[in-house]
Amino acid sequence: WSPVGASVEGAQKISIPAPSMTLGADGQPFVAFAAESKPTNTLSLTDIYVRRFDGSSWKDVGASLSAVTGPGIFGYDQSGVACSAIAIDAANNPVVVWQELTEAQQTTYAYYVRRYNPSTALWEAIGANGGKLPDTAYNACSVLSLKLDSLGRPVVAYSAFSGLLVKRFDGTNWVGLGPDDGNLGRLDFQGFNFALNAADNPVLIGNEQNGFAVVKRFNSVSSLWENVGPDAGKLRAAGLMLATPKLVLDAAGNPLVAGTVRVPYGSGVTSSDITAFRFNGTDWQELGARALNYGVDVGQLATVAFDQDANPVMAYIGSTGDNYGLYVKRFNGSSWLGVATSAGKVGVSAIGSLTLGVNAGKLVLAFQGIYANASGFSASVSVIRYP
Repeated sequence: WSPVGASVEGAQKISIPAPSMTLGADGQPFVAFAAESKPTNTLSLTDIYVRRFDGSSWKDVGASLSAVTGPGIFGYDQSGVACSAIAIDAANNPVVVWQELTEAQQTTYAYYVRRYNPSTALWEAIGANGGKLPDTAYNACSVLSLKLDSLGRPVVAYSAFSGLLVKRFDGTNWVGLGPDDGNLGRLDFQGFNFALNAADNPVLIGNEQNGFAVVKRFNSVSSLWENVGPDAGKLRAAGLMLATPKLVLDAAGNPLVAGTVRVPYGSGVTSSDITAFRFNGTDWQELGARALNYGVDVGQLATVAFDQDANPVMAYIGSTGDNYGLYVKRFNGSSWLGVATSAGKVGVSAIGSLTLGVNAGKLVLAFQGIYANASGFSASVSVIRYP
């Protein structure tokens, strides 16, 4: 594994990142992350930054993103952004959705979507009201998921007061997918993620409140969400919730999911496992043995992709106490084998927000790292590549 360039975050940015990543048409990564800049002791600005690796160095893509201005908490002029997600259109231009505080009291978060226009070097709103999505949320860093369909239209899934919302931009408005204007209720508990199939319909994994992970597919003919697999789409083999899940589709449109097996609240269990499941067209099959992960509850703990030979590859954070380790493994049909080393351990410190991409036989992994400094520890944005 080797770093992709230096200084992913750029100069003079104190990162609180929760980064997201995608690969451009040339295989080079784009990243979006939150960063806080403090030029004085009385001013605190937090924006979304988008950067692209051009083959030799990281470059800013337009100006940083923020839709709301202060006054903010403690009298600061603070644009309180949180999580983001990024996708790339057919012209290799990024589209970003992010979450941001809407008011001085900083108790409500809104979501905004914008596309970069290289001819004007500006971020342009997708939809009315500055690209603001319907409804708001009360949780910072709620999980976001963004994909572009074959026509370049964004599809987003996001957590709001009313429930988990899934919407597509039709060129004028954000239109809900399915009944109740795309509201899937409280399915978002403990995380969700989706991918688009060949018909441009989302296949989504979420969690029932205090229940099992479930997978659903949108049917654009009936305008209904259908369960993927028996038993109402539940991954009962996991036994518990699959927190912070990731989902990708194989060439046949069948989903592969990875995440952290979590226990219901109040169970008293403090450990968790990293695992992956694949749908074979009829039922769900767990792939290989689980990786033990003790008591960690930060960011995206696992992510998954298919390599150039259609083999599942999973990156995850395993830990013992405060010792976090980043691992990457490839499934050979019966077991998970380490990538680059026999154990698959990557010699870097990571604490969450994993995103895995594949291009031309190379694996590209972005994550929220951590490093020591004079004041203790700081988060960072890291992107590495193998081989």
